Formats: sequence, structure tokens, C-alpha cells
Amino acid sequence: MKYLRILIVTGFVFLASVEASAQKAKRIEFYNDSTVSTVSGSLRNYQDRKVYVVKVRPGQTLKTEAAKDNSSPHYVTVSIKNPSGKIVGDSDASCNNRKEITPTVAGDYTITIYECQKADAWRGRFRLKISVK
Repeated sequence: MKYLRILIVTGFVFLASVEASAQKAKRIEFYNDSTVSTVSGSLRNYQDRKVYVVKVRPGQTLKTEAAKDNSSPHYVTVSIKNPSGKIVGDSDASCNNRKEITPTVAGDYTITIYECQKADAWRGRFRLKISVK
């Protein structure tokens, strides 16, 4: 019985650590003086989220748009938080992946991507284009 409790507790700790690491934000990098970067990932269900962080300077324009091919019906919603943690742009639950934040303040903006709540559930990959100018 003692070993069963240890096994159950260990299992819960493992699952919690896997879930926490899945939500860790990934830094978006721009290479060779580019102002555009494309990120990709996969979502499993309505509760799944992918989180990215992008550093901007004051007065820039931050834009997002899904890079979706015509054969894929996967709709995503994008939420953006400014460096102080406030959601910027509209925050409805529609399939809204196009965002434009201008002017920006200096710091890290957090971009969260999740399945559109108004479309059919899906499981698969997405691509999101991010530009900072």
C-alpha cells in the first residue's frame, strides 16, 4: 500500500511537471535584421495553449497573422499581453489571429495561441507570422 501511494504521488508530480513545461513561453527571434518571423506548433484541443514572447522597442508596430494554407481548416485565436500583463487589442473569442498593436511600449509582449472557440475542435499544427517594425 505504501508503494502504491508513492507511485500515485510520483505520477501526479510527473504530470504536473509535464503540463508546466508545455506552457513555458518560447522566445521569438528575428534573424539577419529581419522584421518578420514565423512560429509553428501544434494544438491538441480547446484547452491547449502555445505561448511565445517577443521583445519590442517603444513606438514599434507588432502584427500577427496566421500563416494558413488553403487545405487546412485550422483556425486559431491570438491573445497579446503587453509588458505590464494587460491584454492589448481586442480579446473576443472569435477566430481572430490578425492583431496590430501600435505604438508599442518597450519590453516583452506575450503572445498566446489557442484554438478558436467558435470553430470545430481540431488537432494539428499551426503557423503564425509575427512582424515587428
